[in-house]
Amino acid sequence: SLALLGVAAVRVAFGSPEGLPPVERLLDTVQRIGVDVPDLAYLPDQPGMVGLAEGTSPDGQRYAVKVFGQDAASRMRAERVWYALWYRNAGLAPRAGRVEQAQHEALALLLANRAGVGVTELVGTGRDAGGDVLLVTLRPDGTQLGEHAPEDLDEHVLCMVWRGLLALHHDARLAHGWVGPNNVLLGARGVTFANFDYSATTPTEQQLATDVVSLLATTATIVGEDRALDAATTVVDADELAIALPYVQEAVVEPALRRVVKQTDVSFGSLRSQLAERLGVDEPELQKVRRVNWSDVLMVIFGIIAANALISQVVDVGLDTLLDTLGTASITWLVAAFGIKLLSYTTAYMGLKAVVARPIPFGPTTLLQPARAFIGLVVPFGRVGVD
Repeated sequence: SLALLGVAAVRVAFGSPEGLPPVERLLDTVQRIGVDVPDLAYLPDQPGMVGLAEGTSPDGQRYAVKVFGQDAASRMRAERVWYALWYRNAGLAPRAGRVEQAQHEALALLLANRAGVGVTELVGTGRDAGGDVLLVTLRPDGTQLGEHAPEDLDEHVLCMVWRGLLALHHDARLAHGWVGPNNVLLGARGVTFANFDYSATTPTEQQLATDVVSLLATTATIVGEDRALDAATTVVDADELAIALPYVQEAVVEPALRRVVKQTDVSFGSLRSQLAERLGVDEPELQKVRRVNWSDVLMVIFGIIAANALISQVVDVGLDTLLDTLGTASITWLVAAFGIKLLSYTTAYMGLKAVVARPIPFGPTTLLQPARAFIGLVVPFGRVGVD
């Protein structure tokens, strides 16, 4: 059982070769979609989330095939559950399966293309005999933004990238959700956005702000903070930047971009303070994008350890032990301790009365105090409120 559990955990976390269908099965499904790519083959480097294959048609057109297999779907579902528990506005619902994932990305591509935004062009979708779902697109011409040297990205190019993101937000009404060095391409047709796995068709303020922060961080890692901020403040309206300002923090960007930022001299704190200075506003309090913090997790862990230690000490205590202990106790001190405890409940009533404007009864309010103390013992990690 432990071995099976371990294997299942590894496959959910990293995927496996068995999660990708044979190329022959892919070819059959792609041909049914209406695409002829005889040299279709999987890419040597697979992201683990989905399968990626590429091929060229006899007329020279290059195609990209994204495969939503069982293992990839399970890993994406597990990741979305984790993000939904850890972060607010985590994106696609955790229960979404392979079909929903492909349909979601296809819809985002169609909406962006209709709005005239540069995205990978959708060719079609299909489902093979094994239940794997395929998303076929034209392979975009261009180079990933992260592969460019700083001197390649002048002010004109940087502003063009920002205008592309604004078109995605304003014209297509989409949030990309995964803006980074690998998902923004520069080519003959201008700016192209790829990989809409985490896109949002009804984006929230946080999701739109996350795109802005991610592109700001991405460009800063390539050309430096000053030039990145120059381009952002030139193209993006000050009100939009002011909305994004509380989200300029490490927690909002995706993990791969977070690692890239850590490898450079770019600092989210520096970007935030410089952006606030350029906007002429005070640096705001950061938005709380995490549902829980590591301090909360540690408190729960230490609480469990403490509870386990306490239980281990009292597990052998029974009614006979309690009666023997009470038999040796001093009745005078027992009564005195009981009276002092009652007086403490009375002082609690007096403190409560001092801050409550309306009259409150003495008896019920005093009796409520030991009830709160008991609930505090039963639920040690919460706070007991009084209504």
